[in-house]
Amino acid sequence: FHHQEHVRLAWLYLRTEPYPQALDRMIATIRRVAGHAGVPEKFHYTMTVAWMRLVDSAMVAHPSASDFDSLITANPSLLSVKALDEFYSPGRIHSAEAKSQMVDPDLKPLP
Repeated sequence: FHHQEHVRLAWLYLRTEPYPQALDRMIATIRRVAGHAGVPEKFHYTMTVAWMRLVDSAMVAHPSASDFDSLITANPSLLSVKALDEFYSPGRIHSAEAKSQMVDPDLKPLP
């Protein structure tokens, strides 16, 4: 379950459900996958929420992107695992607090 698959799953959930329900579903899915893989500690709450917000924002900004590839063409930064570096300092995003709950960015607001 690599980064691109996470982004694609976010896109799929956001296409079919309103943001709050898509976010809840994404959190549950990633927690379940991490648990089944024997690494529940890999789940990161802030990263999950932040990525969902980035994908949602890209979808709102590009409503004509009717498929995943079109969305990525319009927003190639979604495939960069470093995209959150624009919003979070390393100390903040990798904190224990950010892992367990949503922490607001310290460099610039998320869309």
